[in-house]
Amino acid sequence: MTNRLEAQVAWSVLFATISAVLGYVFAGYGPLWFGGNDAVSAAGMIATISGVILGLACLFAPHRSRIGVSREREA
Repeated sequence: MTNRLEAQVAWSVLFATISAVLGYVFAGYGPLWFGGNDAVSAAGMIATISGVILGLACLFAPHRSRIGVSREREA
């Protein structure tokens, strides 16, 4: 997402907060929303949300070149 440490720490805290809150909410209320009655693990749902965030970050993050490779050589 970034080349700066401060911004990376901020992104990490944001992603962790989002995954914790959404994972906990989906674990508690998700089965009710989708018609199920089985309990869902909060830790498993938090890990699932984290995986979704990682996948989205991989797909939509800015493209970066490899270190030590010039742009002319990549093309």
